[in-house]
Amino acid sequence: MSVGEILQSKLRPRESGSDPAWRVWEHKTFNIHRGVLHWRPAAESPTFDRISRSIREQVAASYRISWWRGFAFGALVEAPVVPEDVDAIESVIDVRVNAKGTWQWTILACPPARTVVGVHTWIEGYLSPVYRGLTDLYREQGYEVGTVRKEKDGLMKFLTTVAAWKRIRFEEFKP
Repeated sequence: MSVGEILQSKLRPRESGSDPAWRVWEHKTFNIHRGVLHWRPAAESPTFDRISRSIREQVAASYRISWWRGFAFGALVEAPVVPEDVDAIESVIDVRVNAKGTWQWTILACPPARTVVGVHTWIEGYLSPVYRGLTDLYREQGYEVGTVRKEKDGLMKFLTTVAAWKRIRFEEFKP
């Protein structure tokens, strides 16, 4: 199986503009809008701060985000080196809705080092199987894979506790 085959299980490829380093994938219906950006930065050594800013810029350029449907996305970055500030990877993942697009997960793969670092938000969503499929693919290819889940912030912990007390059940919102 390949990266493209895993992405095609839930998304369709889209035109990504003039930069061949970016591949843009999308799933869009009346009530759901999801995307995955696959980026292979140039041979330079980008910092994770630059990577995250570039991803946000590409989201803004590639997807039309509507307030009533929302938008969530994941990012797969295949970089030539592991950035020195890779520990910032968790800081970009959203734990609740973001009007500019909810960043659900990031996978940073470094083929020369055969290393993968992944972070997924605490909530399971439409793109979660894609995240797991990609990390499994790299593991099967012999990469050293480290993956973590970004947990709820204080507000979300409170809301999930209240939901449990009131016996409110949402499929994607499991207290």
